[in-house]
Amino acid sequence: MNQEAKAGPRKRGLYRRSSDEDIYFYLGKFSFLTAEELAKLSDRNVVSLRKRLRQLCLAKYLGRLQGGEQRDEFFEEIKCSHCGKLNKILHTDGKIRPKPFFHYLTEKGGLKAEPLIEHPIAWKTKQPSRVDHDRVLTTIHLAFDHAFGNALTDWRQQKDDVKETVQIDGESVSFYPDAYVTLNAREPVWIEYANSEPSSSNGENDIVLKVRRYNEIMKHQDGKVLFIFRERSMVENFLNKIADKYPYFWPHATDLESIKHNPKGKIFWTPKDFDERPHGLID
Repeated sequence: MNQEAKAGPRKRGLYRRSSDEDIYFYLGKFSFLTAEELAKLSDRNVVSLRKRLRQLCLAKYLGRLQGGEQRDEFFEEIKCSHCGKLNKILHTDGKIRPKPFFHYLTEKGGLKAEPLIEHPIAWKTKQPSRVDHDRVLTTIHLAFDHAFGNALTDWRQQKDDVKETVQIDGESVSFYPDAYVTLNAREPVWIEYANSEPSSSNGENDIVLKVRRYNEIMKHQDGKVLFIFRERSMVENFLNKIADKYPYFWPHATDLESIKHNPKGKIFWTPKDFDERPHGLID
C-alpha cells in the first residue's frame, strides 16, 4: 500500500472566492448583519450566501450569534412591500420567525477586510450579552447610511477606536462612546444608545455623567452627541434632567423608532430649545 493511501484522504482547506470581498467589506462596515441583509447589500442570492457564510464561520473568519430581543431584518423593517408602510413586516403564514443569526468579523476576518475598508469592525471575542446592544448600533448605522450615504464617513464603534479622555475636577477620565462618525467630512458626531432608564450613583445617573464628560470635549470644539433612547418618553425625561445645567445645542436626543423611520427628518431635540422646535441631523 502506498504512503498516500495509508495517510487517508487529504484535508481540503477553504477555497477563496472573489465574491467573499463583499462579505468582508459589509461586515467590516456594519457588523452584526443577517444573511438577508448581506444579500440585499451585496445583491447576491441569499441561499448560496447562507452556505458561504457557514463555511466562513467554520473557518473562523466570521462569527455568528443570536440576540435576546433583536430579531428583525433592517431592510424588511424599513418598508413593507405589501402595504408600503414603514416598520411593518408582513406575516402571512402564521409562523413564528426564529431569531436570526447576526454575523460579524473575527480578528482573522478583519485582516481580510483591511485592504477593503478603513477601520473594519472585527472582534477578538464577543459576549452574547452584548449582541442586542451592538445590533441596535448596526441598525442605527444602516439607517444613517441608507439616508445620508457618503455624507457620513469614518464610522467607528470598537473601544480602542472611540476612546476619549477628558479632565474633570483635575483628574484625567477616560470613557468609551458607543460609536463615532464624521458628518460632511468635517463635523464629529458621537452616538450613545440607552435601552433602559439610566442607573444612578451618588445622586448622578450614568447618562448625565456622560453629558458632563462630553461637555468637556465640546468646550474646545464643535460637534454633536446623539443620545438615542429606546422610547420617546425617555427622551423627554433626559432633556428635562439636563436642560438647566447644560442648555446647549450639541446634545441631540431622539428615540430609536424615529431613527429607523425618518433619519433625515427633524427628529432631534436639544436642551437649548426643546420647547420650541426639533432639528434634523443636517439642518
